[in-house]
Amino acid sequence: MTRVQEREEAFRAVYALSFGDGGDVSHLVADSFSKALYGATVANLGEIDEKIKAAIKHDFEKIYKVDLALLRLGIAEMVFVAETPKPIVISSIMDMAKKYSTEGSAKFLNGVLGSV
Repeated sequence: MTRVQEREEAFRAVYALSFGDGGDVSHLVADSFSKALYGATVANLGEIDEKIKAAIKHDFEKIYKVDLALLRLGIAEMVFVAETPKPIVISSIMDMAKKYSTEGSAKFLNGVLGSV
């Protein structure tokens, strides 16, 4: 699997957390890099959410679930996994936003991730 595919796999698991009752969705990640991303996101979720709240001007609860999952994943990779340079992580998150989210989401995500 490529890094892009592994990020997408981790994204799907992080996104699934938004809809569950807190149950384990780790079965959605199979590769080592995607497991590391997912694990870092879950283990540091409170700190990641605080970084997001500090970077946005509107209500945290109003962030689209897809965008929130992408932000959480990007911050986890940049801060806690730190294998990939920040500009590459941001670019990868932008590509996923264009694929999975709304038209204006990439600009919003870029601003938030750039400030972390």
